[in-house]
Amino acid sequence: MTTSMFTSMQHNFSCDTCSAHWARGASNGAPQRTDAAARSADAAATGGSRFGDVWQATAEKPYTELPRHHVTLRSFFKGLTFALGRDARAILNDQRDVRPPYQKLIRANGIGLRGEWHITEDTPYTGYLRRGSRGLVIARASVGLTATTRGAYRAFGMAIKLFPTIDPDDRAAYRTANLFVIDDNAGTLTPHYLDAEMASKARLSFHSGTLRTLHLLGAITIAQRLADSFSTERQLYPASELGEPPTATIRTPRFLMVRGSAGQPRVSAVDFRDELRVARYPGSLLRFDLAVRETETESWTRIGEMTFVEDACSAGCDHRLHFPHPLWR
Repeated sequence: MTTSMFTSMQHNFSCDTCSAHWARGASNGAPQRTDAAARSADAAATGGSRFGDVWQATAEKPYTELPRHHVTLRSFFKGLTFALGRDARAILNDQRDVRPPYQKLIRANGIGLRGEWHITEDTPYTGYLRRGSRGLVIARASVGLTATTRGAYRAFGMAIKLFPTIDPDDRAAYRTANLFVIDDNAGTLTPHYLDAEMASKARLSFHSGTLRTLHLLGAITIAQRLADSFSTERQLYPASELGEPPTATIRTPRFLMVRGSAGQPRVSAVDFRDELRVARYPGSLLRFDLAVRETETESWTRIGEMTFVEDACSAGCDHRLHFPHPLWR
């Protein structure tokens, strides 16, 4: 992978829904290349990304009004090309933390969150799943497909990008660990995002909402299976390997669950992105519990938390922030 793959745009990008626009060449910041994504790209080409650069790219072009990016069967195609299949391969093969602007095809509506990961309990696991582990995180809370508002079937999820540093001004470049949790791919009527039990293996419920979106879910399943035969579950080894030497024996839990902390007040909002505005919570802190288990039948065991201190509802979050998915092992 060459630096030019990170820093040069091959075409203009405009989003008809949120009106965000990037001109060709804008991401390389020529001639001085001061753009955050370009700096992050240079770091990635040599082995990682800088936390501050990734967050700056995430927060760029903040929305003044919440857009609603529509996910349709037509949006899965670009001309005669099955764009969704290409996108499914990209999330496995593209290791960048920030990409030139693109359209997310499944989870198009989201909000970025910046904070810290902290494992507070004894565990048998390694890396950043070991007790005492702390690192910065950039997460993207999202919904699958189009529904963003309370009263509709919403498929809540979160992608987590974990940095092995606790200094937000750290100028070192790091390889990130990326984790993924979803509550139910068909959506639920859960009124609060914080009450959704989002796990590394998603559920699939059958209800009236499932029937209305069955054609979309079918296309997604085909695209993901073509790219990765184990698409229904995302492994956690990126976190248990983070910070460990190559010769270390790695111990990883089977499942991870993320849910709003029990003591965290719930905020009533029509759109889940308004619910997750950090300033709406006491002390401007938004907390989520981290829990693990080894089988699908046992109870969850809480091992730590994520505490978010800033949000970004922006075109940068929806069109540039990227989370590489781990290959199945």
